[in-house]
Amino acid sequence: MGKRSVPETSQNAGPHVPVLLDEVLAALSPLAGKRIVDGTFGAGGYSRALLEAGAVVIAIDRDPSVLPQTEQDQQLDFALAVLAIRLGLIRHAGTLEEIYTPSGPMFRQTGKDLTQVGRMLLTGGALIHAEDADGIAQQAVRTVDPHALVPRHFDTVRDKRYILSAMGLLAGHDEDAALEILLQHFGKEETHGAAK
Repeated sequence: MGKRSVPETSQNAGPHVPVLLDEVLAALSPLAGKRIVDGTFGAGGYSRALLEAGAVVIAIDRDPSVLPQTEQDQQLDFALAVLAIRLGLIRHAGTLEEIYTPSGPMFRQTGKDLTQVGRMLLTGGALIHAEDADGIAQQAVRTVDPHALVPRHFDTVRDKRYILSAMGLLAGHDEDAALEILLQHFGKEETHGAAK
């Protein structure tokens, strides 16, 4: 494998070349279809190289300097966050389809009815750090197909400590422990107003 350098720039960081990039790629190979979590996204050098090698990358960074600094960046973050929620809703919520029967028109439900969900749990940097996470979630719901069975009236709670992904992993080994930690952290739905 030839040596590669992937210079990256970000608004605040200046040029960046990932350290030991070839060694990291070789250690993780083969990468095609592998799910990788880049816990120090920074300027994105490792993530870009992993994506180019065929991996699915989840990138995380807690560095506040990578938060949007300009109005244009904030608008882009808002739009991307709306899109992320909308795609999640499309993936998980069912729909109503009008069908015609000998008795006349009827509606057939396909998938889950999430219209009565009272709390939407938000995770990811664009949502955790957003000034208006509630507005993002409301916009995502408004722009979904009117026949989609998405939540209609809900509160939002932010996963500020990023525990959802860890509890997903824990649930694979101990589902009860994961549920207990989630309930301790976020509370039951009846108390969701206090968990904000």
